[in-house]
Amino acid sequence: MSVNYSALAPIYDRLMAHVGYHRWHILIEEIVQRYCATARPSIFEIGAGTGVLGERFIAAGFPYVASDLSFQMCLQARRRAGRVVCADGRRLPLKGAACFDIILFLYDGINYLMDKGEYQELLSEVHSHLKQGVLFLFDVTTVFNSTR
Repeated sequence: MSVNYSALAPIYDRLMAHVGYHRWHILIEEIVQRYCATARPSIFEIGAGTGVLGERFIAAGFPYVASDLSFQMCLQARRRAGRVVCADGRRLPLKGAACFDIILFLYDGINYLMDKGEYQELLSEVHSHLKQGVLFLFDVTTVFNSTR
């Protein structure tokens, strides 16, 4: 995961204007209603970019923390999301007691992992920061989808 978004950070929102963040928010709210015991679960987002989705969750009353590997993206996200951690999802610098109800890794961010070992590191790190019996939500882009 060595992609550098420093140059893209200031214009990232314009480049991603086509993304249906409102639809992601609605989908996650539906998942929360169906699968979470807590009405407003705490959310930690890996690869949060500029914090657009986080801004929606904060406005809806969710406790939310953003993270991104790119320091420049984190600077952009801080304007929206408030609490931001600049970190690689495989090595989160969170206190051992920092546990969340939901961890998100959306927009194909998980596709940046290159081998089984990196997936194991991520899943181990996510597991150590999730409360018992709650959700890790991520999406994957297939080769077909990427080439299409």
